[in-house]
Amino acid sequence: MSPVHDYVIDNSTGANVRADINSVLQAILTNNSSSSAPSTTAAYMWWADTTNGVLKIRNSSNNDWVELLQLDGTLTLEDGSASTPGLAFRDDLNTGIFSSAADTFEIATGGTQRFQITSNGTINFNANARIQNDGILRSADGDASRPAYNFLSDNDNGMFRATTNTIAFSTAGSERMRLDSSGRVLINTTAQSTGTNSANAILTVNSQVGNATSAAILALRRGQASASISQNNTLGRIVFCDSQAGEYAFIEGEADLGSNGVGDTAGRIAFSTSADGSSAPTERMRIDSSGRVMIGLTSSNVPFQINATATTFGGQSTVGVFGDITSFAAGVGGGITFSGRYNSSSSQVGFAAIRGIKENATDGDHDGALTFSSRPDQGNMTERMRIDSSGRLLLGTTTEGAAGADEFTIAGTGNTGFTIRSGNTSEGNIFFSDGTSGGDEYRGVIRYAHNGNQFEFFTDGSRQLILDSSGRLLIGIDSSIGGIASHLQVVESDGGKLAFARNDTTVSANADLGKIQAFGNDNDGNYQEVAAIKFQADLNHGNNDKPGRISFLTTSDGGSSSIERMRLNSSGNLIVAGTSTVSRAQAVFFQVGEGSNSFGIQRNNGSNVIEVVTEVGTTSGRSIQNFFNPNGSVGSIQVSGSSTSFNTSSDYRLKENEVPISDGITRLKTLKPYRFNFKADASTTVDGFFAHEVTAVPEAISGEKDAVREDGSIEPQGIDQSKLVPLLVAAVKELITKVEALEAA
Repeated sequence: MSPVHDYVIDNSTGANVRADINSVLQAILTNNSSSSAPSTTAAYMWWADTTNGVLKIRNSSNNDWVELLQLDGTLTLEDGSASTPGLAFRDDLNTGIFSSAADTFEIATGGTQRFQITSNGTINFNANARIQNDGILRSADGDASRPAYNFLSDNDNGMFRATTNTIAFSTAGSERMRLDSSGRVLINTTAQSTGTNSANAILTVNSQVGNATSAAILALRRGQASASISQNNTLGRIVFCDSQAGEYAFIEGEADLGSNGVGDTAGRIAFSTSADGSSAPTERMRIDSSGRVMIGLTSSNVPFQINATATTFGGQSTVGVFGDITSFAAGVGGGITFSGRYNSSSSQVGFAAIRGIKENATDGDHDGALTFSSRPDQGNMTERMRIDSSGRLLLGTTTEGAAGADEFTIAGTGNTGFTIRSGNTSEGNIFFSDGTSGGDEYRGVIRYAHNGNQFEFFTDGSRQLILDSSGRLLIGIDSSIGGIASHLQVVESDGGKLAFARNDTTVSANADLGKIQAFGNDNDGNYQEVAAIKFQADLNHGNNDKPGRISFLTTSDGGSSSIERMRLNSSGNLIVAGTSTVSRAQAVFFQVGEGSNSFGIQRNNGSNVIEVVTEVGTTSGRSIQNFFNPNGSVGSIQVSGSSTSFNTSSDYRLKENEVPISDGITRLKTLKPYRFNFKADASTTVDGFFAHEVTAVPEAISGEKDAVREDGSIEPQGIDQSKLVPLLVAAVKELITKVEALEAA
């Protein structure tokens, strides 16, 4: 291996110059084979890098080496990119082979990646398709107009991914069917129904494409021409099976008649089920070509018939439902007839019937009734009971009671009754229920208990009222309370209650609303009221305006009628010995008597003051209110003909430790009178003091400064300004003494 030469011939002797030239030629001959790069480079010169075992060439700019191939003969390329592949074509430099990552092979055309093999062996075709390293083929989602899997000659026909976990199929560029994430098949629709019965349907078929108003049709077709189809041939069947294909039931469409052809396709539907212990379904119901419904048989001459095993004669019993659609008259309708053999022969008749009939012959009237008929021996079917159009139950008649509103009418030509017979120690009951268990089987009961001979009335499952054998009416109790002989006894845990009401839409003042009376016997068989409590309207009543009062009446000795003695009116006034308040503008809360002998406590609506009214015409002083504490009288209120006096006890015998006031002027000077208004009455200005500043007379002050209640509201201080009078008198006396001294000087 020759050293790398700098390609410069140094000046020297002939032999040295020759040796230097030979070194240059040797470098060229060996492509500058060396472990280090030549110090002097030129564009496109070669260098065999023996360190890395790579043959390199200088690039056109002479600023880098480009690897060409391994020295062991392996061809190597630059990684390149999609726009500049490591291996490209002379006339198409953006088309070729490149590698964007380790162990990755890629092909580009026109500067765009088209094909890729990744390090794990996955093959990608652009971003639209992929072959996984496990052999799984993946494609683009596609859509209805261009399915991911289509045909070269029909590219709008095929399969595509409609949404997550959903495969769809299209023809002519339109979606026709999809298999959704739940495994449901949807034909001509993209959304499953949300209805209770169809939300979980495995197969949903929408209306015909292009005809949104048409119905969805699912056709089951027999592969024969109609002329070749014989009677009883099966045309289609819907079978209900388990996971082992065992048949539980099926619905079958069949040819009903033998003469079939174009325009003549008589058919029927049969419903079959498997009995317990059987694996083969048996026909249970049929709808034939004439529209007749048959249960338990295969032929009938009535629109609806049920066939079942009878209990007599070993024969069959039929139930037929008939409806007359041609007539228009009272009594027209359909019914159920219960029939069978009436002897050992084949003779069959109707024994009883239930019919729904038109109740009258009025055109356009829908009134209908349900009738129940039975047949006497050797007689005809006769109506015995009817439920009419109003829901009334009629026995022995076809019309309601005389009042026209009876829910239950029993009619007869003689005495008619309803009898409940039970043992002499048992009960007879009429029950009113709203359920069948848990106490709901009877919520209300009318009961006659023979053991005790009393009527009992139940509501909400509990006994509420008893009419006992002595004629006593007991409410809320099971028996008469000891010591109470009243024929009406009302007992409740929170006290017995009686209610009175006036059945009148217009209630005027003084109208009676209820009354409790007590009567006495005149020993001549005549009873008269001796006392009463009246409930009356105090004023005219209106909407949400029902003023009322209570009046108390008694009869005086020798009197023949009761007279009102006391009244509690709608304003809460208690009036004794009168019927109205005193003639003042204010409302009297309590009043005794009227006129010149009145005493009342009355609220003044204007000034919110409690007033006391004394005897009219009194001119001399009279105490109307006295105040006491445990030690005796502490004050009074007295009135005369023209004034009122407010008195505080001041008897010398009640006092001790008395000393004259000697510093009246000094203490008086500490008082700070102001002129102000209260926040609640901005229009009124008054004179007064701030309670917390009246320190000269602390006994005149009540409360504490800045006190508040538990709810955060103000707890105000108060002042009794009358307690300032002794200080004022003492100060005036001191001033008089000073004035007299000054005058004497």
